[in-house]
Amino acid sequence: MQLLVYCMYFFLKRGLQGKDRQKILSILAIILLVLVPLAYNIHSANAAALITASNKITNSTPSATNVQYVTGWTFPGTTAIGCMQIKFTTTASGSTKPTGMTTTAATKDSVTGGGLTDGSWSLNNTTDGTLKYTHASTEATTATAIAITTNGITNPNSAGVIFAQVTTYTSNDCATGPTDSVTVAFSIFTGQALSVTVDPSLTFAVNGVASSQAVNGATTTVATVTSANTIPLGNVNPSTNSIAAHDLVVSTNATNGYTVYASYSGTLTDGASHTIADWTGTNGVPTTFSGVGTSAFGYTTESTSLSGTGSRFSSDKWAKFETWNYEVARATTKVSSDTTRIGYQVGVSSTQEAGTYTTTVILTATPTY
Repeated sequence: MQLLVYCMYFFLKRGLQGKDRQKILSILAIILLVLVPLAYNIHSANAAALITASNKITNSTPSATNVQYVTGWTFPGTTAIGCMQIKFTTTASGSTKPTGMTTTAATKDSVTGGGLTDGSWSLNNTTDGTLKYTHASTEATTATAIAITTNGITNPNSAGVIFAQVTTYTSNDCATGPTDSVTVAFSIFTGQALSVTVDPSLTFAVNGVASSQAVNGATTTVATVTSANTIPLGNVNPSTNSIAAHDLVVSTNATNGYTVYASYSGTLTDGASHTIADWTGTNGVPTTFSGVGTSAFGYTTESTSLSGTGSRFSSDKWAKFETWNYEVARATTKVSSDTTRIGYQVGVSSTQEAGTYTTTVILTATPTY
């Protein structure tokens, strides 16, 4: 440039006139147009671009707290750096911090890759909106990917695109000696409102039990297996009580479980005004069934989770049926194929009138949501 100015001075001093002078000035102007941009480009070619850059966050909703940011890029080559700055702004080339964003409580999680040693880098978070990862001196990079993970960031308080301006420096305070840089955009998003409705569910099965099976300390005696709709207590005489059973199987997604209640349509009767008495024990205070030779009809349950004293039927205790519902099985949480065995027993005295006695037992399963 100095030589060019001198040449201009020389030709002008010699007093060139007219067309010669104009021709020389035109040539010099062309040379200026070529050399000035070239000089500028040569001067500005110190920094390179960081490549494959990104900024990932664990929660993109506005004002989310304790969010983890993972800022990554690939170094263009080997350079000794002492500081890596990540500055969050509202525009790609601006300097305004996004409203509501807070980084002063941020903590370093890790610095991995890029040829750098994780333990040699520390986080300076004193300037809100700017993260400075500093080294005690400098460390050489490699042309590989790096990931800087930072915890404890509070997102901006409104949705939109924000920018992370990443710059590396030779100095260890991010003040002088910028080397490489890149700007990446990422979004803060309120998300989509999603709802799912799960239908309530309940399955209730009443399964038959064969003869010679245990039921709460007693043993079934009926020759015909019970079914979902029948309780075939069969022939009974004063010397042998008749015992049958059902398995109650419940599945439900009710949060507070379920209850199965038992009742009957009325006292066992033969249709001619003759009845078999109900057992004297109650659901609240069940008692041991009498020996043979006593007319009585009642039920038992193996459930140990009834309300009140949950295990009150344990050890072969029996209660009378009533026309009001009483608990025979219960769970207090959602269940799958929860099974409770209940039993039925009838005995007759030597003076019990002959005949076929019937009633209807009603079992009701109710979930509790």
